Amino acid sequence: MLFCSKLGNKVNTLKIDKCPLCGGNHFEEVMTCTDHYASGESFQICRCKDCGFQFTHPVPVEAEIGRYYETQIIFHTAIHTKG
Repeated sequence: MLFCSKLGNKVNTLKIDKCPLCGGNHFEEVMTCTDHYASGESFQICRCKDCGFQFTHPVPVEAEIGRYYETQIIFHTAIHTKG
């Protein structure tokens, strides 16, 4: 379970023990990333040594993944004139 400093809640996560792509179970950590945009959490990027697929780990459960995309987006429209 992770704690989201910006979202202020604990997040249930899934531990991946098999590659979602090939089913292999040989992983290596590629890097640690921090989500500065939504949650403030740090998470790992792992690579499957069997097929090369990279994925975040741990993974939030499906019921909570939407929290990472709940941000206010303001769209600006640019007006272009020919001149």
